[in-house]
Amino acid sequence: MVGYAPIGSNIFCVVFVERDDDLMRVISLREATKKEARNYVANYI
Repeated sequence: MVGYAPIGSNIFCVVFVERDDDLMRVISLREATKKEARNYVANYI
């Protein structure tokens, strides 16, 4: 799964998998591109 989340004043892209018992494992975390950040702000804020 892919998600976006604000951390401080930046937006980050996180790739993760859901494990058993509501456990999530992060595969990758990176700063979102300008396009991804604009889409996040337009749709979720």
